[in-house]
Amino acid sequence: MIKPFSFSLTVIIVFAVSLSGLSQNISGTINSYHKVISIGGNNASVEVSSTSGLAVGDTVLIIQMQGAQIYSANNAGYGAVIDYNGSGYFEYAIICNISANTVSFNEELSNNYDQSATVQIVSVPNYGNATITGTLTCQPWNGSTGGILILNASGTLTLNANIDVSNAGFRGGISDSSIYDCAWFDNFSDYSYDITTGYGAMKGEGIAFYGTNTAGKGALANGGGGGNDHNSGGGGGGNLTSGGDGGKNNDANPNNCTSNHPGVGGKSLNDQNTRVFLGGGGGAGHANNHMITDGGAGGGIVIIMAKNIAGNSNKILANGSDGGTSIHDGGGGGGAGGSILLYTDEINNTLRTEAIGGNGGNAGGVTANRCYGPGGGGSGGVIWYKTNSASPNLTTNLSGGSNGIVTSLSTSCLGLSNGADSGQDGVENNKLEILTNAEYGTMPIANLGEDMTICDGDIITLSSAEGNNFEWSTGSNEESIEVEDPGTYYLSIYSGACISRDTITISQYDLPENTLPTDTILCSYLGVDLETGSPDDYIIWSTGETSHLINVIEEGKYSATITSTDGCSIEIEIVVSACTNNLEIPNLITPNGDGNNDTWIIETIYSYPGNIVEIYNRNGALLFQMENYNNTWNADNLPAAAYFYVIDYNNGGNKQQGSISIVREK
Repeated sequence: MIKPFSFSLTVIIVFAVSLSGLSQNISGTINSYHKVISIGGNNASVEVSSTSGLAVGDTVLIIQMQGAQIYSANNAGYGAVIDYNGSGYFEYAIICNISANTVSFNEELSNNYDQSATVQIVSVPNYGNATITGTLTCQPWNGSTGGILILNASGTLTLNANIDVSNAGFRGGISDSSIYDCAWFDNFSDYSYDITTGYGAMKGEGIAFYGTNTAGKGALANGGGGGNDHNSGGGGGGNLTSGGDGGKNNDANPNNCTSNHPGVGGKSLNDQNTRVFLGGGGGAGHANNHMITDGGAGGGIVIIMAKNIAGNSNKILANGSDGGTSIHDGGGGGGAGGSILLYTDEINNTLRTEAIGGNGGNAGGVTANRCYGPGGGGSGGVIWYKTNSASPNLTTNLSGGSNGIVTSLSTSCLGLSNGADSGQDGVENNKLEILTNAEYGTMPIANLGEDMTICDGDIITLSSAEGNNFEWSTGSNEESIEVEDPGTYYLSIYSGACISRDTITISQYDLPENTLPTDTILCSYLGVDLETGSPDDYIIWSTGETSHLINVIEEGKYSATITSTDGCSIEIEIVVSACTNNLEIPNLITPNGDGNNDTWIIETIYSYPGNIVEIYNRNGALLFQMENYNNTWNADNLPAAAYFYVIDYNNGGNKQQGSISIVREK
């Protein structure tokens, strides 16, 4: 075979196959993460920060993490998503070429991604059967990459330990000790501040990205808002539902600082059945006492594609983390639960799933009559599953996180929320439509098979199993072609940035030789011989005989298949007809000794054993008689004249009569 080749491409099969039921043990972090710098190649290649850990033939997930546009006017609508752009879009691809830091894919990407936003590719390991023997996790989201655990198993994924991507989602707002010394008459109500002013705490991360210095009470899409000055709580993060608002800071003394502007809970998102999101981070509580009142991180994303999942009462966790607890400051908002996507046909042995929102941080202190602002709770996350109804072996917990409370002992507001809200419960979807546009594409694989030799006259079909854009050496662009002539043929398959080629050489064998006429006459009870083919050919007759020479004693149609040593066959047929009593008999002989027509020759007379031939003159006198005539009568020196013959075929039929003339030329 002429091996497949391509332009700087290597074609390999990417789907793992379970061997004899063996299972691969996995634990820890199994994915690699690569920031996308730019997108090119007709949307079929990307430039990444590093290709370390990637190889040709690898399956990868392309996903845009951020890039949404939000409403940014300084009013209650702040933070609502105006345009999702590419945020949350994702799909699979197969790497068909790596050149420097450029990775080319098997197909053009179906989604449009914003290369100026945070786009990453994540390696997707493919297993046959896999067993989780230690906690399986992912790299936490770091602002560029991470936050996702993804795997494929063509067989069974067995959990003997948990999958846990809790706290791996969008990051919570980082608390900062405000440099601003508040005054009782101040009212910092804006939805966005620069962190350097001290007027507002850091927002939690979400699908909109406004920079590291984004502070203030407004939500950043699904990221919770930070508490405003002075000491109000941060808002909880959101996912497909909203996070809870933070709590106010109340002070019974009118000359002390208060804040009626806590962080707003992260907004609910719309996945549009085509997007998936990290849990939003909680906003930080406002702080000026050097306390850690960070917002909690959201939960990460888990995508499992497996024929079967055996849970064994273990868990898949994508929980948000709790907001930071404060002393004399505002509490942090809880992170939202993440997203769990289960693309599986069957779940056995109880699988427990959690995408719980983190709790808002409590707010305490020792100053009398001070009611600091607790943090809002993060929303619950989302779980998708493939089947139309949840498996009875699947349990889910998508609860929103609880709001924080005031824990100051010397105050009347002890145990109160001070306006802080819990996060909303998450969303359970009973049909995994979100993966319908994220299935595998196919690597173009031009594979025409081994070179071959065909028999003369055969027509064969050449085709290749994978691909969609074809170019044959014949000029055809069809998926397959029919050929009958010997020669070399090639096929190029184009898919995305991938090209694969293969060639095949077709040779030709000659057909067996047939020496049998199309018909013959059976005139003897001894039958007639039929013979054809060369000695090396294999012959099978319609009679079942396999010799080259057979004898048949009955009229009729006979056929045979002749097969050469090369395996080429022909079908032949001969019609055997019975003789009649009216043979074609010459009416003239010229017995002049020139060797031509000197005797009276009756073709096939020998086929009638016991025949009697008689010659008479015009007067009816018998001149010649012979039984079993042997074609030797030479007129016996009779004068040139016309004579008469009678032939008895000795077969029960009528005798044949006619005239015969003797011509003697000099």
